[in-house]
Amino acid sequence: DVDALHVLCSSAEFDQLKVRPEELSELDTLRKSSSVEIRTSTDDTAGKVSVLLQGYLNKNNVASFTLQSDTNYVAQNAGRITRALFEICLKRGWSSMAGHYLALCKSIDRRMQPSQSPLR
Repeated sequence: DVDALHVLCSSAEFDQLKVRPEELSELDTLRKSSSVEIRTSTDDTAGKVSVLLQGYLNKNNVASFTLQSDTNYVAQNAGRITRALFEICLKRGWSSMAGHYLALCKSIDRRMQPSQSPLR
């Protein structure tokens, strides 16, 4: 799951998101509440996307307007990208990776952690 999340967050789709100095303190507080290990620092775009996606899945409140906008952008595009990665893995016959991306896609669509039940 950590590798699948890292591949998703390293997507070129998110390269336009920039890390602003005024966002670093709030990103660090969101990073502490994440349940999945984040491989990169929050100074990097992939780290920012990973932290925002984890905050979205944990239903954390974001105070900064720019981070709210970035969170919405990440949430909309992450579901689309994970569906595409699922299709790629399925066509190549990588069943275990396809399962990881399917679980991640369903959790993004439902806005909950993959380990949680939909009945929650």
